[in-house]
Amino acid sequence: GGVEGLVREYVKLFEKTPGVELILFLGANEYKKTDVAPELARALIQKDAPALALSLARAAARARRATTSGVPLPLDRVVAGATEHSLLVTLPGDVRVALELVRKAASLFRHASREMRR
Repeated sequence: GGVEGLVREYVKLFEKTPGVELILFLGANEYKKTDVAPELARALIQKDAPALALSLARAAARARRATTSGVPLPLDRVVAGATEHSLLVTLPGDVRVALELVRKAASLFRHASREMRR
């Protein structure tokens, strides 16, 4: 029930939509009590992609350097993996950082989607 049930229903809806191969969760993946995106994502993921998550977390830390006096802050709990029909990834809530990650990882997302369809 609650937020988790709502998120689960939306993910199922997106997965039934033709052409949806990538589902992104934006934000709520740090350490506050309300930051539950990683837990919600893990509950929906059937096949974990830890190397992709680690790569994205490192890229997020590098992207944050511009706003943190050059110090990378690896605070994002990035989760990535396959649901039944889609790749699901949690991204930082900083839209600038999230867009940077999507741009840098677009080819990885495409490759993962192709592999999932095999």
